[in-house]
Amino acid sequence: MIVEGLLLAMVSYGAYRMMRYQARARRYLEQSGDEQPLEMDHLEPALARLLQTTRSLRLNLEGTARLAEELQKTDLMRTQDDMEAASRELMDASRDVTSWLQDVDNLSERERERLGDMGVSPEPVRAAMSSEGWSFELKRLKRAKGRQSLDRRIRGIIAQLATIEVAMQSSTRVYR
Repeated sequence: MIVEGLLLAMVSYGAYRMMRYQARARRYLEQSGDEQPLEMDHLEPALARLLQTTRSLRLNLEGTARLAEELQKTDLMRTQDDMEAASRELMDASRDVTSWLQDVDNLSERERERLGDMGVSPEPVRAAMSSEGWSFELKRLKRAKGRQSLDRRIRGIIAQLATIEVAMQSSTRVYR
């Protein structure tokens, strides 16, 4: 009888968590806008790859920002496993951003000049990561005095990446 009750409680808890996950996923899909295909024909191969990576990183960070926002809410059903998974996701996002910055640094001088000609600079993203200590961490989740919450700081990086995406898709060639 006790075992059956315990089993029923575990199944109920699992069903509850599944419904919450599906509700969050549904809200995300309803809120997300349609992404237009990237315009890359005018870009050299290395810059086209960087544009694709920029889009991918921006989309991944949107999930990370939502996670950071959710973690700030009180949830009595949140487990230690949930927190460890969230910590891993935040660290993965940190690695993705620093990897993107490394991709920019690895461009040739000519390609970096081309980025500059397009008005693209990775420095706002670099500065944001530097202010985070180069990693998003649970201990910095809440808003510290004089700072925004982590989800808003991540959204700031997302906005910078979106600006870079738009700038890289604008052809700087003049047609006559």
